[in-house]
Amino acid sequence: MVLKNLIASADKAGKPARFTWKEINQAVRGLEYPLDYYNFLAQHEQDPLVKNLVVHFDDDGIELRSKNATIGSQDREDQTVKKMAKRATTKARG
Repeated sequence: MVLKNLIASADKAGKPARFTWKEINQAVRGLEYPLDYYNFLAQHEQDPLVKNLVVHFDDDGIELRSKNATIGSQDREDQTVKKMAKRATTKARG
């Protein structure tokens, strides 16, 4: 699958797998129609595999789930902070 290849390339380069729609369309030749937010949205909603490979997408492009994903790592940090705050609040209440 093309998305997995893009993830592997980004992981090998040590970068987040973040691409504009133009970059995606240049990497994937021979599509019936160019990928953009709306075309990808339909794919994302229909295919659970695609959903699992994607961290975030919007009008500007897509970020795929990779070792260096920026949005995914921020979400994990946010969850850690929330858990710490919850423990502290519980402890303070006694």
